[in-house]
Amino acid sequence: MTCFEKCFRSFCIGLVAVLFLSTFAMGQTSPTGGLSGVITDPSRAVIPNAAVQVKSEETGLVRKSKSNAEGYWEVRVLPVGKYQVEIEAAGFQRLVQTGIAVEAAVVSWLPAELPLGAVSETVTVVGEDFFCSHTAWHIGDAVVLKWRFAEPAKR
Repeated sequence: MTCFEKCFRSFCIGLVAVLFLSTFAMGQTSPTGGLSGVITDPSRAVIPNAAVQVKSEETGLVRKSKSNAEGYWEVRVLPVGKYQVEIEAAGFQRLVQTGIAVEAAVVSWLPAELPLGAVSETVTVVGEDFFCSHTAWHIGDAVVLKWRFAEPAKR
C-alpha cells in the first residue's frame, strides 16, 4: 500500500467518523420556541412584576418569569407543543390562557390585559392561539422582523 493510499484511507475513516458523530449529536436536540408579551391593565398601562407561569399541557413542564418595568416578559427554550399561560399581579384578576401553541424557532407574541379585581378571581381564555408571532433575524446592525397574524383556533 502506497503512502497516498494510506493517507486517503485514514482521511476517509476520519470523515466517516466526523459525519457519524455530528449526526448523533444533532439528533440529541429537540426543536424549541418561546413565548413573550407585554402585560397591561384595562387603561393600557403596563404592569411590572407580574408573575408569569408557562406550563406544558402535554408534559407538565413549568417555566416561570416576571414582567419587567415595561411590563415585558419572555420565556425561551420551550419544547414545541401546547401550553397554558397563567399571569398574576397584585390588584388584578388572574388570567389563564390555554391551548397556546409554541412553534420551533419562533418566539410568539402573547400580549395580555389583566382585568382589575382581587387575585382570587380568575379570567380563563380557552383554545385561543396567540394573537401574532414574529421571528427576528439580525443582519449586520439591522434587525428584520417577520410577523404572522393568526386566527383563533376553530373548534
